[in-house]
Amino acid sequence: MHSKLSFLLFTIQLYITILQRMSSSINNQDELNQDDEKVVSLTNEESVESTNTDESSQNETSEENNANEVKDKAEPEGNTLTADTSKNDVVSSEQNAQQDDDDDDDDEAIKMIDEEESSNMDYSSYNKVQLLELAMDAPKSLSPREAVRRIQNIRPYFDDLIKEEREAQLNAFEENSTGDEVFEFIDDGSRNAFYQAFKNAQDARSEEKKRIEEEKLKNLEDKIKIIEEIKSLTETDETTGSLDEIKRLQNEWKSIRAVPKNNLQELYDRYHFYLSKFYDNLAINRELKELDRQKNIGIKIDLCNKVDALQHETSLKKAFILLAKYQEDFKNTGPVPKEYSEEIWERFKSTVDTVYSQKKAQFEQLQEKRLENLKLKELLIEKAKTINLVIPDKQSEWKQHHEALNALMEEWKKIGQVPKTHNESVWMTFREQFNQFYKNRSDQFKRLNAEKKQNKALKEELCVRAEAIKDNENLNETTKEFLKLQEEWKSIGPVPENESQKLWKRFRNACDHFFNKKHAHFDQRKTEEKENLILKNTLITKLNDLDSIEDGEQVFEKLKEIQQEWNKIGFVPLKSKQQVNEQYHQKLDEIYKKFRKNRETYKQAHMKEHYQQISDMPGGDKKLKDDERRIREKIKGLKSEIQTWENNMEFFANSKNADKFKKDILDKISKVNSQIENLQKELGIIRKAKTEK
Repeated sequence: MHSKLSFLLFTIQLYITILQRMSSSINNQDELNQDDEKVVSLTNEESVESTNTDESSQNETSEENNANEVKDKAEPEGNTLTADTSKNDVVSSEQNAQQDDDDDDDDEAIKMIDEEESSNMDYSSYNKVQLLELAMDAPKSLSPREAVRRIQNIRPYFDDLIKEEREAQLNAFEENSTGDEVFEFIDDGSRNAFYQAFKNAQDARSEEKKRIEEEKLKNLEDKIKIIEEIKSLTETDETTGSLDEIKRLQNEWKSIRAVPKNNLQELYDRYHFYLSKFYDNLAINRELKELDRQKNIGIKIDLCNKVDALQHETSLKKAFILLAKYQEDFKNTGPVPKEYSEEIWERFKSTVDTVYSQKKAQFEQLQEKRLENLKLKELLIEKAKTINLVIPDKQSEWKQHHEALNALMEEWKKIGQVPKTHNESVWMTFREQFNQFYKNRSDQFKRLNAEKKQNKALKEELCVRAEAIKDNENLNETTKEFLKLQEEWKSIGPVPENESQKLWKRFRNACDHFFNKKHAHFDQRKTEEKENLILKNTLITKLNDLDSIEDGEQVFEKLKEIQQEWNKIGFVPLKSKQQVNEQYHQKLDEIYKKFRKNRETYKQAHMKEHYQQISDMPGGDKKLKDDERRIREKIKGLKSEIQTWENNMEFFANSKNADKFKKDILDKISKVNSQIENLQKELGIIRKAKTEK
């Protein structure tokens, strides 16, 4: 806060001074164009030595020799700004442009950006068609360089899927092979299409490199020509068009990008020398220069603010691109009044260093997270190896192992990226465990072929047993026997394909014969259910008759008898079940409310009776367990709400309306505690009903 306030006061003071100095020179403003800028780009690997000291000494010398002549803004003012200011190499804008085309793997900022972008490059969840589409689209939608990188990242995943496809075809071949055929992998053409796309991207990249080198040589010739023209201007007398001409040459210089690296420093030195010589010879009104310097300080203050705002930028790539742009803009903006030069430079430099340090810390946090992800993925690899240590004997166990590996794959997808240097190796190691699993399973298919004949004999025996009992009259016992036969059928395993359907139809016919007979029997039960409905309606009528009795003990005695009779009556038609039960329980509620004034006692008694009825019903144990689990989960949720409210109450303890907020929270907690107490009582009734059954 103190730093921002200090900077604000500094900015206000500068603008007051600027306004004062502009008042005397405003009439000459229209004659001044934006002065010449020397293009000096900045990178995050190299720093440009400040030319501020040289400029000041040159200005002082010039002003001593010529009272009315000053150097213009040709010289970039202040130290060049990068994250590493310990280096002193002079680097021109061509170097920054050239680095875009050269191999930048050693550039720290580029590494950070690559690592950030690689978080979106996990293709483990993509299928083959999606990966092929990405590869074929890369040369069309990306630059050649990015297209090659994209396809290189995709290739390991694509090769894995091709390998899995081949394994699947091989397994199917081995399972159905009679021994005479020769396996041949059927490729749908996607592999050739993928590698053709890769070749296209590489060819485009080669052409791009060739074009870039040719363009660099042409740029070198153009820049040498510009230097010669500037040199010619320094050797001729000054004219009214000299300044316009030098500006034109400077703009042309800035528009020309990369040149060969070997010529870069020498080219910049010559350009700088003749440009400085020109401005040494050029007389410009002192007030105009001062006014221009005051304009420059406003521009540089704005750049300081823009750099400071980068602290809130979440994307590393965008932050570094903008940081480099603001650095170049600062360098190209020209000098400010000498008394503010060092201070504005220090302000800009410190802000750049702060942003760079912050982004570097952000990158390090990203790397730490990825190292954690690497450990998690290495743990998954060990789990996969453990699964492959056991060779299953049954098909169901193979299925379990496959599901376990797929579960590990799902965990793998959720973990996130690892450091780029480990990404491919750790993925290949993990995929190798899947390949090992498929190999082990393929070996078992060979053993299964020998077992299929034995399985055929076992299933034929099951068919004989099923046909022998299909006409039994004992439905319950025979049902159990058929279910047992069906379980045995499932456990036996596969038989030869040409016998499978025939055996299954024979076994199925015997099962269908019995169960059709059983269904006919249960059709008869529908008549009984209708009779049960009549009996239950009769009991509801008896409940209605209890309204005329005033003796509570007598009512509860008769009520107990009616309940016992109700529980003995069997099922009713499903469409009438809900209605008759609602009528019965509604009448029970009315009786309890009439003769049990204590609401809590009534509720517990009714609840006990309700759960006792559930306990006596078929499948009642499961229903009681479900209700018990539901109530426990509800109690847990209410306790969690109380914990949240208590935390909120502590958080707002010192706020303006803390007392009112605390009272509201305590009221809510009291109500929820009351609900929890009632639920715990209900839980006790359920548990008692379970033990008394």
